[in-house]
Amino acid sequence: CEFCQRGDDVLCTRMKLMGEHVDGTFAQWLSVPVENLFPMPAHLDFVQAAALGVNYLTAWRMLFTRAQLKPWETVLVFGVGGGVSLAAMQLAASIGARVIVTSREDDKLQRALALGAHEAINGRTEEVARRVMALTDGRGVDVVVENVGEAVWASAMKSLVRGGRLVTCGATSGDQPPADLKRIFIRQLQIIGSTSGNAAEFRELLAYVERHGITPVIDSVYPLAAIHEALDRLESGSRMGKVGLALQPSG
Repeated sequence: CEFCQRGDDVLCTRMKLMGEHVDGTFAQWLSVPVENLFPMPAHLDFVQAAALGVNYLTAWRMLFTRAQLKPWETVLVFGVGGGVSLAAMQLAASIGARVIVTSREDDKLQRALALGAHEAINGRTEEVARRVMALTDGRGVDVVVENVGEAVWASAMKSLVRGGRLVTCGATSGDQPPADLKRIFIRQLQIIGSTSGNAAEFRELLAYVERHGITPVIDSVYPLAAIHEALDRLESGSRMGKVGLALQPSG
């Protein structure tokens, strides 16, 4: 299609993802086109490297291709316990940007601070936008990264500086938030959609991760025989980072 021809295969009109549109990857062996294979960074194990193709690629495109985040800017990342949000926090901090994170759990906020976030906001006990304004001396943030949708949309919009950018890749709490059109055009805000990433972005991400020694956050790892326990952990609200499966090749 026209998007594949220009190198942006993530916009392909016939794109299919393993595990969503076709059989997934809970197996010892897979057959894929050779152009879909990339060398993994040497300092990562297989579970850590596997996280790069989803969470980190999604966050990379959101931050650097779509929102064009700069090192001197401030970014607000909602729901830092989730994989994409953790990846966005790590990548944004690695370029020198100031990173504010939110969660409804204090232990996740403390872990995020230990992993490189600069400030943390408990969305259950604090009003996020008000706290953001206090932390930025009434200015607001340059970029908001969110994948929650309806539940945080109003706070996300109110947290932006005039001319700021909101980039979203999900709507787990609902996809029909109030548009708040007056705020968008009066403050000249940008609302940017993003999903996954293309092959060129993945090459850039892999090189960057290896050069800067970035390690994806893994919550827990299970053997394939414990797949049901792994899925239960995945559904639990207490996890932070990815849940991995350690697969051994069959004879």
